[in-house]
Amino acid sequence: MTVLRRLRAVTVWRSRYTRRAARRSEIAELRAARLAWGVQKVRPMRQFATVVAGLAGLALATWGVIQLAPRDLYAADADEAPADRAGVVRSVRFRGDAEPGALAGQLRTRAGAPLDSAALAADRSQLEASLVDEGFLDAHVAASGALDVVFTIDAGPVYRTGAIRLVGELAAKFPALAEELTVAPGEELSTRAIDRTQDRLATWLSVHGVARAHVTHRLDVDHAAKTVDVTYDAEPSRSVATR
Repeated sequence: MTVLRRLRAVTVWRSRYTRRAARRSEIAELRAARLAWGVQKVRPMRQFATVVAGLAGLALATWGVIQLAPRDLYAADADEAPADRAGVVRSVRFRGDAEPGALAGQLRTRAGAPLDSAALAADRSQLEASLVDEGFLDAHVAASGALDVVFTIDAGPVYRTGAIRLVGELAAKFPALAEELTVAPGEELSTRAIDRTQDRLATWLSVHGVARAHVTHRLDVDHAAKTVDVTYDAEPSRSVATR
């Protein structure tokens, strides 16, 4: 009897479980159907809203292009106009066997500025002087063009230092002064280095008690050999007393 009761109880439990499962399945199917119906109802509305927004954006973009186009064209014309004005430099270029280096940014003749013949001549002389300072004693610079200015640089060969001499009364009095010479024979000529050595000699004499030293230098150029002899002269300053 006990076994039969258990079997009946299991049968009843299975029956109830089956009915509950069937009921849950029906509810799930009903919910799914309602959800699908809602999606189908909402989707056309969303698509319609998307189309309306797209048309509105296109209309605004078209209006913006129509409003901005004339102003953009005017700005482009304004940027190009200065290059076509008479007397205004359009470009500056360099040709030849040497580069202007940092000096190019210091010239008075530049793109966008009015063409000035005096400034052009000064720039040409400045370029030549810079090359001479670096040992190109035969350098020549030509300038041509109006809208498009071209500096043609003919640097020529670089000169070298020849003999280096130290003379004068103070040179004989202070033999150690010769140790302050920083220019040596055979180096590429540099007028800046020659000037620095002259200042160095004057400073040494001042430190060693010569308050009024007069130091100068002389250059002897040999164009055939492309060399320059440098002679430093150190003399005491001879001021004339006045009443």
